[in-house]
Amino acid sequence: MKSTNSMRAAGTWACGLATVLALSACGGSSSGTTTSSSGGTSSSGSSSSSGSSSSGGITAAGGTLGCNHTAPASSSTFWVYQDGYYAWPGDYSFQASISYTDTAGTPLSGACDIAVKVTSPYGAWQPYATNWSFDSTPYTNLTFALKPTIDNAQWQIQFHKVGDIAIGSPINVLNYGPSPAVKGQWNTYTIPLSVLGVQATSIYKFYIQDESGQSGQTFYVDNVGFD
Repeated sequence: MKSTNSMRAAGTWACGLATVLALSACGGSSSGTTTSSSGGTSSSGSSSSSGSSSSGGITAAGGTLGCNHTAPASSSTFWVYQDGYYAWPGDYSFQASISYTDTAGTPLSGACDIAVKVTSPYGAWQPYATNWSFDSTPYTNLTFALKPTIDNAQWQIQFHKVGDIAIGSPINVLNYGPSPAVKGQWNTYTIPLSVLGVQATSIYKFYIQDESGQSGQTFYVDNVGFD
């Protein structure tokens, strides 16, 4: 793991509380967004219905960004993304272009998955919770599936509080599932919330960050949920 990576991305995360407050003033959701170099989003009249975002991030009504707009059947798992349905309203992703309606990755479930195209080294998908608050009390783990398109793919994950306050240290994803991750196949990882430092608390956002340092490559994400 590269302890400097979080510092490298710190400027991108600087959207922080100022962005949250700005979004809160307009209801936190809109039919479109504008992107900023800090990695946050703000409301505008431009369309975001395509379900894709640049490194600046994206905001929309929850459940509208994926190819499926019907929430999965109720279960003990809260699915952030499954069967092409994205339950949260957007992301503050950095150094990456995001598509919530991808089919090239051959989805693990449903008609589409999330494609994360790394546009600069150490790019990441960084989803944020509805109203910037998700109660993790009923849940024990975060589970998700990743499909790399390069050999020796690596990722790290970390949660942040409102104000871009890091929770603990970045966690090596490969310690909690297939290692090495198999190129061109879905690899499922399950990480205890206690390890991530977010058990029985309010969750704002988290990132899954490429650690290979290779720009121009894509990794795919599917079946992201709290259970």
